[in-house]
Amino acid sequence: MASYLRALDTFVIELDGVPRAVQKGAILPESDPVVQHDLANGSLLFAALDTSEDEKAPAKSAAAKAPDVEADPPVKPEPAPSRARAGKGGA
Repeated sequence: MASYLRALDTFVIELDGVPRAVQKGAILPESDPVVQHDLANGSLLFAALDTSEDEKAPAKSAAAKAPDVEADPPVKPEPAPSRARAGKGGA
């Protein structure tokens, strides 16, 4: 099974004369040339990503869950005022 690593920061690296941009949080396989370069030079740019399948995915954190708040009932619009004229009532 291939192991993966997560970029710890955004950076641009030049390999064989070709610049390569990596975004913070990007997940690359260990076989990627950028990861290989980092592993050979002190492993400063990537951290191991645990992808073991025997662990269950963690439940959503409390911050990620939607708050359990009772929704206010929908507000009904007030009826428009009557356009009937008040005043002289002649017969």
